[in-house]
Amino acid sequence: MGLSPKLQIIGRLGVGLDNIAVDEATRRGIWVTNVPDYCFEEVADHSVGMLLSFTRGLMHFDREVKAGRWEPSTARLRRMSTLTVGIVGYGRIGRSTAQKLNGFGARVLAYTRSPPRGEGRRVRRARSAAARLGCGDRAHSADCRNETPPQP
Repeated sequence: MGLSPKLQIIGRLGVGLDNIAVDEATRRGIWVTNVPDYCFEEVADHSVGMLLSFTRGLMHFDREVKAGRWEPSTARLRRMSTLTVGIVGYGRIGRSTAQKLNGFGARVLAYTRSPPRGEGRRVRRARSAAARLGCGDRAHSADCRNETPPQP
């Protein structure tokens, strides 16, 4: 910023502003903006894809086949509809991930600083940090967790 005295605006292609000195920009009268909707669907899709890979043993079977073995009984497969999935951070990414998981019949718990709005029975709010981390509070602990760092 100091090397660009005519700088009027800083635009970040992505979510969050954690890599921009917002206080300094404000002090200099420089506008700061981002693209809050950037890539949130893709991140949610990837999260669900990774969970599908885990629950259906894709990595396990991939390694087995490459090693010349095929023993389906060695994998611990799980059905998505039997999982409780904890989502830490219920912004755009968390909400999109929960919506996709609901389609598989998974039970979704969300931990967020503000209560989820308009989610009804599809998403339950975890009551504590212990529940958020999946330890303690057994009624609310999750089989799997998806954590999204908070955005300023």
